[in-house]
Amino acid sequence: MSNLSAYSTNELKTSLRVIRKQNIQGETQKFGNIIEKEIKAREYPEYGGEFVKLMKRKIAQTSIGASALRNQGAKGLIKISRNYFENEIILEEFK
Repeated sequence: MSNLSAYSTNELKTSLRVIRKQNIQGETQKFGNIIEKEIKAREYPEYGGEFVKLMKRKIAQTSIGASALRNQGAKGLIKISRNYFENEIILEEFK
């Protein structure tokens, strides 16, 4: 396992952005998850990243209401969209 303490938070965010934007899968995706946990632990040590996870879930659930995507596509589109916003979006990109 890599020692991520040698890298700044901004360097880690840049690496994570590249992994997420290019939709790189496999071991690289797993490494991206490790990077993401490290970033959260650095930015919100008192919450251990749990605060960010809860905020993303709340935003995803309230932003995409039941009527927002009704009859817009296949069955389950709302659930898929909420899952995407909760797990794939990096909130820092919207500052």
